Amino acid sequence: TLLKADGRALCVECHEDPAKRAGAALVHAPAADDCTSCHQPHGTGRKAMLTAPQGDLCAGCHAEVGARSGLPVLHAPVAQGACASCHEPHGSDNEKLTRSADGSMCLACHDPIAKKLAAPAGVHPPAAKKDCLRCHAPHASAEAGLMAKPTRDVCRPCHATLEKAV
Repeated sequence: TLLKADGRALCVECHEDPAKRAGAALVHAPAADDCTSCHQPHGTGRKAMLTAPQGDLCAGCHAEVGARSGLPVLHAPVAQGACASCHEPHGSDNEKLTRSADGSMCLACHDPIAKKLAAPAGVHPPAAKKDCLRCHAPHASAEAGLMAKPTRDVCRPCHATLEKAV
């Protein structure tokens, strides 16, 4: 071979090894294996020299997510194939390789909600805690607003006393 090293050994001679990135408790399996499973070293015309559009590349292993789920309501980054808007592609300290442990990353795009949460009073407790996934599905849903279940079923576990009063 004409290469100084093979596979990822060659890549990490110049690039930070994502499998050893400081602070990344969780490493995405492809990042710990062969860089060329996602990147083409000679270029592709795509950002980060990805071998396919990001959404298609991710769907190769995560076929159940997004448009392929068959659910009608898609989160905008999922519909756009922009998985890295919410997920770190190489590694993260957070479960599911998310960019933040709470809904902080959600508020980066959902600015009107972030402004409401800044109000001194009248903020729904899960929203105040940035616990977006308590009520919303992250990728796709059968419900409007990406509600995880029909709104009544999402609210009922915490607001059972209100239902009895009605």
